[in-house]
Amino acid sequence: MADTTIPYGSLQPAAAFGQGSPERAASARPWGVWATLAWVGAGIAFISLFAIADGAWNLQLSLESQIVWASLSYCAVITAIVLAMRLTRAPIRESLGLARLRLRDIPLGVAAALVLTFVLPGIIALIHQLIGSWPWPTPDQPLSGPMMALLSLEAIIIAPLAEELIFRGLMYRSLESSLGNVVALLITALTFGLIHKLYGYGWDHVAMAAFVGLGLGSLRWLTGGIAASFVCHAILNSPLIATVFSLLATWLQ
Repeated sequence: MADTTIPYGSLQPAAAFGQGSPERAASARPWGVWATLAWVGAGIAFISLFAIADGAWNLQLSLESQIVWASLSYCAVITAIVLAMRLTRAPIRESLGLARLRLRDIPLGVAAALVLTFVLPGIIALIHQLIGSWPWPTPDQPLSGPMMALLSLEAIIIAPLAEELIFRGLMYRSLESSLGNVVALLITALTFGLIHKLYGYGWDHVAMAAFVGLGLGSLRWLTGGIAASFVCHAILNSPLIATVFSLLATWLQ
């Protein structure tokens, strides 16, 4: 398959995978649209199981148990998807957006994260004016050193990697093959926003996450892979960026 990725300087999206022979295009994704959505839905429900149960039955689960569950469930879902994909003819790396990993994607992801860091406070202020605001869940329990380390690992590496593989990898690839890049970008961004409702956030955070999903999906479209979107996602989840983000949001209020 020819490399159809266009240099970043042209500001044009990379061509879709699977172009060429119909046989190659058909084998470039493991499942159809509905099967892919079912896998993604099941995976997200499994990851959100603790949050769903806590909200439905007020179990008052400890923060430590939620952190451990999130870390393990992300790993379990990705493992299950990879193992299931081995039963298909689809190339795993291409189906998950891993076929085009390049060092030049790293500075692009860093630049996108910096831009989003300075843009998001204004976007959130606009969201609050349009639909209101809800309190964001904040930890109210002290964490031990090892648990803080696991939380940082989960927030900066495990969660961004899993979500990029699920949304900008598997889901984007399947939707793009059948519905085109624009529809794939919009649906993955909307779904990415909605899962944050399952995580316990309000609708303002859902809208913000959907906006971030548009940015991450655009990186996926431009580069043909998830390397840049993962770097951007990881940076946005880092404590340093969260501190800068909070300061900017306070300044805009």
